[in-house]
Amino acid sequence: SLGSLQALLKDFRWQHLEMTNCDFDKFPALKLRSLKKFVFTDNKDVSTFTKTELPSLQYLDLKRNHLSFKSCCSHTDFGTTNLKH
Repeated sequence: SLGSLQALLKDFRWQHLEMTNCDFDKFPALKLRSLKKFVFTDNKDVSTFTKTELPSLQYLDLKRNHLSFKSCCSHTDFGTTNLKH
């Protein structure tokens, strides 16, 4: 039932982050330089995408959301050139 990211440690070197069935109103604007895997699934109240800065991101899972994209899923949308999945 996470509804905000205020408690998320920004100085911690996150490698893997999963947010499943949370209470977000919008896609989280993440700026995590070390994050390699991000899973954001089953978040039905989120409909718009927010640009993020995840330069190390390699794996992204956005299934079972109600997200709408103007253009999907360019590496520039996530601030990475490492995206593989």
